[in-house]
Amino acid sequence: MNNSVSFAGYVGNAPIERNIQNKKLAIFSLAVKQFKAQGETETMWLDCEAWEALAGRVLNHVAKGREVLIHGRLALSTYIDKDGVKVIKPIVKLAGFYLCGPKKSPDDSGNVVRTRQTAV
Repeated sequence: MNNSVSFAGYVGNAPIERNIQNKKLAIFSLAVKQFKAQGETETMWLDCEAWEALAGRVLNHVAKGREVLIHGRLALSTYIDKDGVKVIKPIVKLAGFYLCGPKKSPDDSGNVVRTRQTAV
């Protein structure tokens, strides 16, 4: 497969639902740690989008702070910002994702609920 990428990281914001030309879209950001020399780390932020049925699964299962493994393809988004400057940024168009790590409890008490890792 051409143009295939995978990243593991933490969801930075709750997925946002949008409808574009009657197609469901879910958008969220992913924080991916980059390890450097001498134990230093730097965080790379990626914008991610999922369409149609996959968007529904993202909206139902992915939450802010959740660890996920995503895979898909890299694309470039081009737009003009408020200052009239052309901006080109990478986005990941999801083909699928896996939920990783512990899930927070529904009461937001901070207690961790152990669940099986799930492929969605």
